[in-house]
Amino acid sequence: MSGLIVIDLLYLLLPAALANMAPVIAKRLGMLAFLDHPIDGGLKIHGKPFLGAHKTWRGLVSGIVGGIIVTGIQALVGPTRFDLVVYADVWLPLGAMLGAGALIGDALKSFFKRRVGIPEGSPWVPYDQIDFGIGAIVFALPFVQLGWPLSFTAVAAFALGHVLIVRIGYLIGWRKERW
Repeated sequence: MSGLIVIDLLYLLLPAALANMAPVIAKRLGMLAFLDHPIDGGLKIHGKPFLGAHKTWRGLVSGIVGGIIVTGIQALVGPTRFDLVVYADVWLPLGAMLGAGALIGDALKSFFKRRVGIPEGSPWVPYDQIDFGIGAIVFALPFVQLGWPLSFTAVAAFALGHVLIVRIGYLIGWRKERW
């Protein structure tokens, strides 16, 4: 597998990576505060939160909007060496799906995290690092089928990137956990 295909994958999934960061940025900037309510509405199963208070409508909406903005920029940039899709043709639905996939992948992981008793905000390695990438790849299937080797490569690359971004967030005081 060439190094260029990894760049192609990163370019394709860049909207998902930024969508995954959008909830933190939106909260920090006080954007969409009226949507700062848990998606699960406080629902509990056997005394444990369904998803938890950290999975909010603000996060979901900001992630989807973030994904759309990034694919819109990719469409404006025009054809590049890194295009695995024709962004001009699919930027809006692709951006929405990558953003939604990233955030729903994260929410699904939170569901399982709550079931095994891991508190909100506590690390769950390696699942915290791969959830959004898997969700984005699944939601991107109507537009591009990567296959297992490329999907694994994409998830691994984004897991490493996630670790780096979280470490930076920890160092600048935006995160309490370094994982």
